[in-house]
Order: sequence, then structure tokens, then C-alpha cells
Amino acid sequence: MVSAPRPSFDALIRRLLSLQSYEQTPPKRSAIVSVDIPSGWHVEEGGDHEGGGIKPDMLILV
Repeated sequence: MVSAPRPSFDALIRRLLSLQSYEQTPPKRSAIVSVDIPSGWHVEEGGDHEGGGIKPDMLILV
């Protein structure tokens, strides 16, 4: 079951999604790093099953 992000994280998640889809003229962009499993990911199967979540460049598990 996937739930909506908590209000304290909602703005951050929207910003990360906008950075991910923003195309810059020079091929430079910010790397998206996720600390722990991104919201909406299935922990055992991996990945975002609904197709609209964050796709980090790097995943750090603590």
C-alpha cells in the first residue's frame, strides 16, 4: 500500500521531481540521491510500481 508523503516532505518530493524532469541546455544536472528507500518503492521487488515516483541516480541505505 502506497500512501501520500507527509506534509513535511511533500514540497521536497515535488522539487526533486521537477529537478529530475528539467532539461538543461548543457548536459549537466543535479544528481538525485535517495537516503533510504524512496517513497512508493516496493522494498522487496524494487522500483516504483506506479511509474510517477522519484528515480534516484544513487541510493544510500543506512
